[in-house]
Amino acid sequence: MRKVLTVIIGLSLLALVSCKKEEMEAVQSQAPAGTQAQPDVKKIMEKPVVVIDTDFGQIEIELFPKDAPKTVLNFVSKTLAQSFDGTTFHRLVPGFVIQGGDPLSKDGDQGNDGYGGEQMDAEPRKRSNLRGTVSMASSSRNQPIDSQSDAQFFINLDDKCARLDQMGFIPFGKVVKGMEVVDIIAKQPRDMRDRPTKNITIKSITVKQ
Repeated sequence: MRKVLTVIIGLSLLALVSCKKEEMEAVQSQAPAGTQAQPDVKKIMEKPVVVIDTDFGQIEIELFPKDAPKTVLNFVSKTLAQSFDGTTFHRLVPGFVIQGGDPLSKDGDQGNDGYGGEQMDAEPRKRSNLRGTVSMASSSRNQPIDSQSDAQFFINLDDKCARLDQMGFIPFGKVVKGMEVVDIIAKQPRDMRDRPTKNITIKSITVKQ
């Protein structure tokens, strides 16, 4: 009798352990994934295209990693980190450029727009600044520039920007869709400092899949 009882208790414990294991597996299968797969930056850099979503529509930009690899990698990295989201186009110069991407343009203090971001080394220029090309801004006083912003960028509005080439500004991409949106933004009301009177928000910049 005692031997039979021992067998029964043993089978009960085995069944209990089996049930607990099944419950744990069920819970784990229902639990959300801890972390999402990280983007394959190396693959993105093969043919990177980004989309800027603005208050006036979308601007699609093809980047040039072969011509400006460090600049493109920096821009892609900041895009993936959502660093540009919520910034503004804080400078509008019709017939010349629209400029944006300054992290300080998020803080609501219009007085410091244009002063944000860090500096990174400039790369050799391999393309001309023409209508639709995209370059990083710079506070360097040297010509050609020896450093450029890691955040602020501008889109050229005209082919007649030869002086930007002479100054060393480095095109690292070009608008392939949405140039009409760029033109609309350039025509918005602005003050004496070329700042738009109403914020023009960069809602997001995303890598096109």
